Amino acid sequence: MSSTFSYSLCCAFLCSLQLRAAPPAAPTDFIFARSDANDAASFEWVDNATDETLFQFEIRFGDGAPFVRNGPGTDTTSFTFTGFTPGSAVFFKLRSAKPLEGGGAGELEFSDWTPEVSVTTLDLNLLTSAATGTPGESFTSTVAADFEFDSLRAVGTYPSWLDFDTVTGVFSAETPLEGSVRVNYEAVIGIHLRSGFLHINVINEKPVLTGSIDPLTLIAGPSVEVDLTGVFEDSDFIRAAAVSTASGEIRIGFYEGFPVTVGNFFAYAESDAWDGAFFHRMAKLGNGENFVLQGGGFKPGAEPGKYTRVTQLPTIVNEFDPSRPNLCGTISMAKLGGDPDSATNQFFISLNDNRTILDGQNGGFTVFGRCSEIGAANRMSALPRGNFRVEIDDSLTTLSDWPLTEIDGTSPAFDQLASMNDVFEIPTLGYSFASEGDEIVSATVGPELGAPLMITPTGLAGMTQLTITATDLDGASVSTTVPVTVLSSYSGWANRESASGPNEMSDPGSLTNFEEYAYGGDPTDPLDDASLSPTGGIDLSGHGIFTFRHREFVSDLTYSVQSSTDLIDWDTIWATDDGFEAANVTNLSDDGEIKVVTVQSNQLIVDDSELFFRLVVNAGEE
Repeated sequence: MSSTFSYSLCCAFLCSLQLRAAPPAAPTDFIFARSDANDAASFEWVDNATDETLFQFEIRFGDGAPFVRNGPGTDTTSFTFTGFTPGSAVFFKLRSAKPLEGGGAGELEFSDWTPEVSVTTLDLNLLTSAATGTPGESFTSTVAADFEFDSLRAVGTYPSWLDFDTVTGVFSAETPLEGSVRVNYEAVIGIHLRSGFLHINVINEKPVLTGSIDPLTLIAGPSVEVDLTGVFEDSDFIRAAAVSTASGEIRIGFYEGFPVTVGNFFAYAESDAWDGAFFHRMAKLGNGENFVLQGGGFKPGAEPGKYTRVTQLPTIVNEFDPSRPNLCGTISMAKLGGDPDSATNQFFISLNDNRTILDGQNGGFTVFGRCSEIGAANRMSALPRGNFRVEIDDSLTTLSDWPLTEIDGTSPAFDQLASMNDVFEIPTLGYSFASEGDEIVSATVGPELGAPLMITPTGLAGMTQLTITATDLDGASVSTTVPVTVLSSYSGWANRESASGPNEMSDPGSLTNFEEYAYGGDPTDPLDDASLSPTGGIDLSGHGIFTFRHREFVSDLTYSVQSSTDLIDWDTIWATDDGFEAANVTNLSDDGEIKVVTVQSNQLIVDDSELFFRLVVNAGEE
């Protein structure tokens, strides 16, 4: 009996081992990201189990003691912790769990712990929000992200004229159609996705030519100014400004038709009222997407932790125009609720298509410009945000959705602000130059407003076609070409060659400085003088010929070749005014700005006859 009983016990024990289920599979592929909340951070993972009821974390902050927390239940793949400080070292393990079969209440069966992992903040932010194109003109825009994604993929339908390179993240179009379109995409990092969007506003009007530049003839010497204000015009913007921030410059162009609002903006900018002000609101929509970035109303105070309001100018009339809707990337003035004409010093940049929200609200929010460079605003939109009650002009005030460069126990501190370092006017057009011909001039336009085109001779004489290209803030351009001739003069040449007076010799050769100038010589080299002097001879037909060096591009010299049989009566057989296409000019060769010219006399040289030549070089007024 005892043997049978013993066998029965053994059998029951073995059956129990065979029927007991395996523990749940352990999770893998952790990723760690800071959330928008003040003190929160989130973990994400791959759930490899199908029977777990919860996940359990062992967490250790820095050198502190570990503690265990139960996380969310079945089939979850993320969990958010509070009390986390971005940038601190965090070590954690994770395992899945389910109730222990046959166990008591609350008894769990666990998978193995994952290996302990050390993590730091990883911001999985996609930053591209708006790009502006010109109808029919090519454009590109590149996805910006805080992380190195493994790949990108398009979501939904795209316009037929738009290409998206999912390897490089470049949106491009050769001939985009006028209008506004939103395209969605996803960035993949491991098994994780981040959603992004780009609003492409094909609304820019390219610059136009409104005049021309007459052909220019210059003398080698000082620069010449050319006023471009009557030559090019920006069709889209009447003025432009840059907002300098630690995240980069936000460049804004302003529309015609909003004189009060644009004037109000520049009244604050030109008085330096916004220098040191900050963006105090980064609002999001209910779906978590960006809404607006707002600033201009507050500045740091005289003492740490205290703030002050930017001095307000009188309120302005609302100039809302439905033809200028609140598209992504536009700039509008903030107002008090229920008062369309209450705007003063606060403005905001739309980081989404806000037409349905802002165009019909409070009289419509006046769009008086748009960003041509919005990257810095996108960067600030990804900053952590919080709600803080602070002292502003001796009154406690709560600012919500306040973006700071970091949030910790000292927040909001002055060095954490998304500050405007400076707000200043910039030109609406930039210029570039190209020459087709001799490198005889350089061309520049200064960065200051209304700066003229400065054309500076390089010291060489010659001719070129100078192409001037005006490019607007969105990259669209138009060009014009002007012929430029640079003439040399003795004074310009002497200054370049460090030569003394025209009748003096700067080298110990046989030619004066003026002769060196006329023949294209080097006044510091005595060895070249012999090769510079004119020569005479007889051509194959028996005519007398005379060869000399003619400085082609000159403002103060004329040349004439004369012949004589008796050294008394001289006949002019060729002069500069006759041109180099004259019938008696042959054997021309070019040597930079020098032409080597052979002039044929109409007289034959026969036995015992003599023919004399002379070259007369006249110097006129410079």
